[in-house]
Amino acid sequence: MPSVMHRTLGLWIANTWCQHDNPVMTKEMSLLLIGAAMLASASACADAKGDTREPAPPTAESAATPAPRPELTAEEKQFYRDMAKSAWRFLDANYKPATGLVSATADWANTTIWDVGGQFLAFRSAKELGLLSQEEFDKRMNKALATLQKAPLYNNVAFNKVISTTTGGVGEGGVHGFAATDLGRLLVALKILSVQEPQLKASIERVVKRIDMSKIGIMGHSMGGTTAALATKEERRISAGINLDGSAFPGMNNDVRPVELHKPLLFIATEEHESGEGRAREYSGSKSNTYYVIIPGSDHLSFTDKRLVQSRFLSQSQTNNMS
Repeated sequence: MPSVMHRTLGLWIANTWCQHDNPVMTKEMSLLLIGAAMLASASACADAKGDTREPAPPTAESAATPAPRPELTAEEKQFYRDMAKSAWRFLDANYKPATGLVSATADWANTTIWDVGGQFLAFRSAKELGLLSQEEFDKRMNKALATLQKAPLYNNVAFNKVISTTTGGVGEGGVHGFAATDLGRLLVALKILSVQEPQLKASIERVVKRIDMSKIGIMGHSMGGTTAALATKEERRISAGINLDGSAFPGMNNDVRPVELHKPLLFIATEEHESGEGRAREYSGSKSNTYYVIIPGSDHLSFTDKRLVQSRFLSQSQTNNMS
């Protein structure tokens, strides 16, 4: 069923192609989106949390100008504009003035924090395309931000995954709790708006500061486990990490070994990849905080859904053979 997420994508594509002569998706933009999904709850809104570190200087690779795309034909531009108008009709029809939020689907008066982030980006795209006036954009954004400033937090930590678009309270029909990916989507959208729409910055900061970012952890498997360990080391706002059978092994991250940690790190390894104390020594200077566990009978894919799916198919196969 089409949702706010799908409509947001339509508005963003149309805005990107129709408002700019030579739009491009650079490598850096792609990496930004990937990185935000992993660590946005820790760093996407650094300005709002008082981080004053200077950005790294651009490299020769990032400074390179990509080749321009061919200009769109009149028919293609019209296609994207029609797509944007169709997407906007859904968002406008399901907008709730009482909260400033848009229902995720037409038959469900709720939304998710993920969709709220999408809604905010869609509103700005609609404004840039002339589908929403600046005055109406500010009105709707201010109302939505005011709702988020009062919305209940799950365990006083972060926004609940589902919010009612009629009351701004905890929504119905969804799992209670919060999700890092959903919060990341919201924080990326708020960061973009705080830069591109400075009149909203003060309200955005009030929303962001409601999220408790004092107890952030990160977990990853394989290369993601290596990333988790390195992020625990490098990112000051991450308090602890879990590395699921990953390694800063030579040939991949040899330049960053050993990883000196002064924070808790749980290293869960498999018999398949266990190599005595070699792995533990990768995290030197942190013996008191590094917890090293080996799971007997496990292999590298034991941390994925492979075993669950495999057992299900084996069970079905045995049942079919018996019948």
